[in-house]
Amino acid sequence: KSEGNALPTPSLIISQVCKFYNVDEVILRGTQKNKGTAEARQVAMYLIRKLTNLSLPDIGKEFARDHSTVLYAIRKVEVALKNGDSHTQNNIRDITVLKKGMTNRSFIFECKSKRYIMRIPGEGTDQLINRREEASVYRTLKGQNICENVLYINPENGYKVTEFFENARVCDPESPKDVQKCMHFLRKFHQKGLSVPHIFDIFEKIDFYESLWNGHPSAFRDYDQTKQNIFSLKKMIDQMAPSYCLTHIDAVPDNFLFYADGNEQENICLI
Repeated sequence: KSEGNALPTPSLIISQVCKFYNVDEVILRGTQKNKGTAEARQVAMYLIRKLTNLSLPDIGKEFARDHSTVLYAIRKVEVALKNGDSHTQNNIRDITVLKKGMTNRSFIFECKSKRYIMRIPGEGTDQLINRREEASVYRTLKGQNICENVLYINPENGYKVTEFFENARVCDPESPKDVQKCMHFLRKFHQKGLSVPHIFDIFEKIDFYESLWNGHPSAFRDYDQTKQNIFSLKKMIDQMAPSYCLTHIDAVPDNFLFYADGNEQENICLI
């Protein structure tokens, strides 16, 4: 899929289903018909139909099967989810694409009548983000009421499951009141003086990110001037001998979430 398309690819879905069911992908795409493999294959067909725009014949091509087999598999999974039989009553349902960000894909799903968000890191993000360091940050933030409630995070691959905030909204950058609230929240976060074993050095990271361009220039016309402006601050920052604390390295409006608590009071968290 193109970068602007938020839909996952069939290959991505199949690979994740294989990991979940512990089934080899070649076997899943093959003709083997034992119960475990058949169920994994049916779930994969269902998810591809649910999360992509592929037609039934195109889905069938992924598994060397015709469209009638795909339709049967989809209907079988739908019936199992609807009936909530003993094998599927605790399984994930109502999976929908939430968004595709610059580095991640996110999905909403329901489990036991409650909604959650599953984040799957995008291709190549392992070059940009150290997932072990990220997991360390979330361990430090646990119970601090700073970020979303993280229920699970895998420090190896970055898969993350969080609670979904109903009727939430992001910061409106055109609203002075919203911006003021966000800056107050960010200042309170900094004043906690939280720390982790690693440091994000923006000047070092700029050079690293540029190295990933493989000699290509930036797509932004004002990049060189912006970079020069940023590096002009380095000497002053070094002279200040700043103390370090945990912060959010991408505090843009879309990463401030406004939501209502149990008392219908508006709160903010960072995402």
